[in-house]
This record gives sequence, C-alpha cells and structure tokens, in this order.
Amino acid sequence: NDNDDDDEDTSQNNILMRMVQLLLASSVQSNDNEDGEIHKVRCGACGTYPIKRDRYKCLNCEGLDMCGRCFARRKEFRHHKSGHAFAHFKSSGELFGRIFKDNEVTFSNLKTLYVDENHESITCDGCNREPIKGLRFKCDTCSNYDLCQQCVDRNVTTKAHKSTHSLIVLSRRMVQQIPAEDIQIDNQLGSGAFGSVYKARWLSKKHRVTCKAITLLKTDDTDVLEKSFLKDLAAYAELSGTYILKTYGYATLIQGENIKYMVIMEYMSRGSLSKVIKENGSQLSLRRRLDMARNIASGMRKIHEHRLVHRDIQPDNILVNENDVAKIGDMGIVRFFNPLNQQTQISCQSYMPPEYYHAL
Repeated sequence: NDNDDDDEDTSQNNILMRMVQLLLASSVQSNDNEDGEIHKVRCGACGTYPIKRDRYKCLNCEGLDMCGRCFARRKEFRHHKSGHAFAHFKSSGELFGRIFKDNEVTFSNLKTLYVDENHESITCDGCNREPIKGLRFKCDTCSNYDLCQQCVDRNVTTKAHKSTHSLIVLSRRMVQQIPAEDIQIDNQLGSGAFGSVYKARWLSKKHRVTCKAITLLKTDDTDVLEKSFLKDLAAYAELSGTYILKTYGYATLIQGENIKYMVIMEYMSRGSLSKVIKENGSQLSLRRRLDMARNIASGMRKIHEHRLVHRDIQPDNILVNENDVAKIGDMGIVRFFNPLNQQTQISCQSYMPPEYYHAL
C-alpha cells in the first residue's frame, strides 16, 4: 500500500544520505592525513566547517574560532571584537611546535605554561620592559609592535597601535627546527638564484610541504650567517598566514664542506599563478579572478603595514592552492623599507611599480 511505499522510500533516502555522509567524512579524513591543515572546528563568523589552512582561536571569547578569511577581514559579532588576542594554528592541533588539546588553548593555561619564557632582545612597546617575559603578543597590523601580558591585560596602546588591532600570541621559539631526516624530498618544482624548491613530505606529520633548499660552503662566517638567516626566517614566519605563504620551520644538513638549509613551507597544489593562467586561464570565472586579486592585495597590504617591501611581485611568485586561494611567496627577498635609503632593484621589469619609473 501507499504507507509501505512511503516507508520504503524514506528508508532508501536515509541509507543514501548515510552513504553520502560517509563519503564526505572519508574525503575529509583523506585530506586531513594528506595535508594536515584541516581543522575540525567551525568558523564562528561565516559558519565554514571544517576550517582549512589557517585557524585563529580567540583567547578572549570562549569556544570561538575563525577561518583565515574572516580573521583577515577583522569581522566583529556578538561580544567578539577585532582587537582580541588570537592563537594562530598553522597545522591542526599544533601551536608553538607542540600538540595541544583544544580545551588546553586558553589564556590562563598558556600563561601558566609559558610564564618563565624570556624573549631575548624584544622590548614591550607598552611599558618598555626588556626582555618580554612570559607570553608575547604581536600586533597583526603594526610594524614590529609587541606587548607583554601585563600590557595586554591593561589594554595599553602606544605609538600607532589601536585597540581594534588584532594580537597574535607567540612563544619564544617562533621558528621550529625540524630534523632533516623527518623531511622526505620528492620532485623538484623549480630553481633560481636563491636556491631550489622541492615538493616534500613532513613524515611525522603526514603532511605535504614545500622545501626550499639553499646550500652554502662552511666558512668562518657560517655562524654569523646562520643567526642572520634565523632572524629573517622568524620575521617571515610571524608575517605568514592567510594570504602570505606559511613558514613551518627549517632543517639543516651537513654535507662534507657544505651546509644545506631547508626552509619548510606550505604546499600549494596548483603551483604558481603563471602556471594557473597558462593552463586554465580561460576557464577562470570573473569571480575567481577577483577573489585572487583581493587575496594578493590583502597580502600586500599586510606586508606594507609591517613596513616591508617585497621587491618582486609577479605571477611566478604568487602561489595558488586547491581552493584557488592565492598567496604571496618568495619572501626571502623581502626587505624592511627605509624611505631614506635606496632599495635594490630586483623585480622583473614587466612588473615594476610605476614609482620606479618616476624616480620616487
């Protein structure tokens, strides 16, 4: 009868829906194992689940996470304000190079865990204390602006810093040193004056990454060069995020008289913007193109807010992931901007900014 037919249809629909859910779950699990950048939490601003790539957990609001896109847009809602402090998860469940359970990432717990940390040579811009002890909070907008825990608790603002500027919590060990044997080098993706780039796997994380390898001859100046390299790398790691290629850490390998430095960065599966345009340019919708342009502009805004110049913005140095999100790469040639000093010209001439041709 009709009731039996309806029951059978309902049963079949339930079975079909369960099969779809299992397929979707297995797809997410597969991606999670492969790239390690799927965070199984929901964005409190746009509702996206799961959050992919960059996750920002608000330390002032209980149970609030944001995706990279909403964080970059400084979205505010309910009791959440853009000037709150955030923990930036670059990999799933990992912060400051260690694994955390989600309920462990709270203001009170992080304060206790890192109470004795000293941030050498870093001064609090709120109270001028040097070095900062305990947690350090870096303004995501201002250039080289850091606050100690006490100044954050008192909502201190000095210089150009505003209470609406987001803060990112940092530990002393900003750049993680990864054992060289934990990185499996695969095929070469490209090469240039600053080294060769390889597709690789971070074995212990089951994580696809990009490895930029630079080989130097060991000399008496090696220690000085290494300190300079690590200082620059820490600056780039702090800057990386939603629209700037993420830096996870570095590895070193001694090869006879040479030392190889390997910078471990996020893997962008679609390659450079040049490649995307060449292979699929005609198939990119206007909306996709505009989204990519906004991604690049957002990345450039952050670089310039931090008083840096990239010096080589061109399609070869823009990387695109599987979701067509564009990020600025090749941060190794970024330099701090000083308006009184001339900047070395590196850019490809076709992509030089107009001010270079007007001697500004």
